[in-house]
Amino acid sequence: MPAILHRDLVLTDVPRETVDYDIVIYFWQELNDVELSAPGVECLVEKACGLFIWAATACRYIKAGRRVTKEELDQIYTRILLDSIRGDYAEEEKTKLFSLFRRIVGAIVVLFDPLSAKALCELLNSSRQEDIRQEDIKQTLNDLHSVLEIPESQPNPIRLLHPSFRDFLLAKERCQTQQL
Repeated sequence: MPAILHRDLVLTDVPRETVDYDIVIYFWQELNDVELSAPGVECLVEKACGLFIWAATACRYIKAGRRVTKEELDQIYTRILLDSIRGDYAEEEKTKLFSLFRRIVGAIVVLFDPLSAKALCELLNSSRQEDIRQEDIKQTLNDLHSVLEIPESQPNPIRLLHPSFRDFLLAKERCQTQQL
């Protein structure tokens, strides 16, 4: 039996121009029945910020004759957050996990300049709260690759993939996941 070649590809390692070009092709292919102008597609690509999940969601709603609303985007983000902390935990464990999640993700969201996991760890440990290890950060962010750029290389910063995620988390009326 011939050997199967396998190569992992991390989209955040692909140049943004390449991803944007692929998203342009995706929009033209998916929306071929919709009357779109080139500037309209450019605007959609810009709003997607390199995220295919955003492009796919936008296509679904454009085909249905609607715009992607904040409410629909909020549902996507809520599902991502709820899926990021799953498991059967005792109440004390849940409280600790949610607190850790809020400290780590909260810091990423409000920082003006993104930090690496190591620098984020140092920043969070400069407070007088319980120490956070780099492994805690890695585990907490493990299921958030659809909303955060989490580099494999330690010196590279952790970044938001789309500013709408920050907007969602910082608006109490939008982020209804009270336990987080």
